Amino acid sequence: MAGLIYLIRHGEPAFLQGQKLCLGNKSDPPLSEEGVRQAKALKSCFQRNEAVYCSPMVRCLQTAKYIFDREPVKNPELAEMDMGRWDGLTFHEIRESYPETYARRGLDWSLPASGGECLEDAARRAQKAILGISDEEAAVVTHEGIIRALLWKIKSIDSKAAPSPRYPYGSITVLKIESGKLTVTAEGVLPEAFPDDSEICEILKICRTPDEVIRH
Repeated sequence: MAGLIYLIRHGEPAFLQGQKLCLGNKSDPPLSEEGVRQAKALKSCFQRNEAVYCSPMVRCLQTAKYIFDREPVKNPELAEMDMGRWDGLTFHEIRESYPETYARRGLDWSLPASGGECLEDAARRAQKAILGISDEEAAVVTHEGIIRALLWKIKSIDSKAAPSPRYPYGSITVLKIESGKLTVTAEGVLPEAFPDDSEICEILKICRTPDEVIRH
């Protein structure tokens, strides 16, 4: 079976007092106003006939609601990584309270947070969830930690040599499933990078596409 999976990172959450926090699977804030805007901007990127799967966390459920007009299939395997004792702390607080672990993670980002989930475990459960999807096209609304863990495993990234990849709020990463194997075809694409209908028509005309093909 071959298919496409669109991994969508949720919109920006509403951080307490506007301070950016380390959010794992124990913190469950709603979307901020900016997060709602980011989610709505994704609506035009999809045709509405894709199957929709989602982390059960509020920030993902709200993002899915703004993009699609139907209830997503919730899967706990898609929830954000367990960030242990770091969950809900500012990054300044983490550096102050856990300096050694923080420093080690700076040298190897596959290492777990203090008392948290390791990247291998997160990648394993995410891969299980993705490979369990039988639809030809599916959208999966999830978290940056899960996307990072999954791509780390798929691409065999050296977490000691390569910088930790970032996937913006409201971005799309595309996976292809073929014969039970996952490959990455696009990473962290924002909706503004997609051409709108008028731009698509202009490209088709430049390429001298026949009118009957354009109409089709």
